[in-house]
Amino acid sequence: MAKKAYVVIERGYEYNDEIYHQPETDDDCGKPEHVYFDQKKALDVAQKLNSKFFSGLRLCEYCYGIDEILVDEDEETCQKLSEIIGKPLTKDELEEFEVPENLTEKQLEEISKLFNLEFYSVVAVDAD
Repeated sequence: MAKKAYVVIERGYEYNDEIYHQPETDDDCGKPEHVYFDQKKALDVAQKLNSKFFSGLRLCEYCYGIDEILVDEDEETCQKLSEIIGKPLTKDELEEFEVPENLTEKQLEEISKLFNLEFYSVVAVDAD
């Protein structure tokens, strides 16, 4: 039985003159960044890299409407974001929200979990 390796992949995004989006084909599924034999370690690294990517990110550049990338309803997301960044955020402000660059890793991780945006993922492969 082949041993499994877990590859952390940087997901590719393309710009279509309106938004950044992931390609619809497997031809450009991403760039391998790291390889681990421990799945938990690979998932932890991918989450940490994904969280860092959110720093300074303009979320509206990755969707036509913010509701496309929300994990929860917009009111709930506004409330959670307000708690994380320490200031009130309205639904209208959420549409144009840019993640502050001065947040801690923990804050960025919390924010990354509010959106269906994946910049790094883990793929299991057979390793001989």
